[in-house]
Amino acid sequence: MIVNVERGCEKPWEWDPFLPPDWRFQDARRLAGGEEAEWPADDPAIVACAEYCRVMNAAEDDTERAAVKRHWSAIAAAHEIAGKNDPRRWELEARLLARQTDGEISVRCGLPPEVISRYEELFFNVRGR
Repeated sequence: MIVNVERGCEKPWEWDPFLPPDWRFQDARRLAGGEEAEWPADDPAIVACAEYCRVMNAAEDDTERAAVKRHWSAIAAAHEIAGKNDPRRWELEARLLARQTDGEISVRCGLPPEVISRYEELFFNVRGR
């Protein structure tokens, strides 16, 4: 874990501009794979995403994968957006960088606010930095 000694802070996600924007998703994948978390393993977003990843990895067919996506719909939708390098993703990220609210982005991009929130938490965590 990176520690900012000068600040006496062990929460680099609150200040480190070099932290990858998908640090929560990376940690969730580590946890889902049975590895130790690099960041706080009790972070609710990481815990939920790790469970989504674990169950999705264990799914044996399309029916099971569809059930997982229904259960964790916001995470699944955010994951799908993150997996594409397309104008929808670019616009979402630009609006997050412009500090628009989830509601404002929802109106402009046609995405539910919960999906926007999950995307920012898990794949493009730039608010506050």
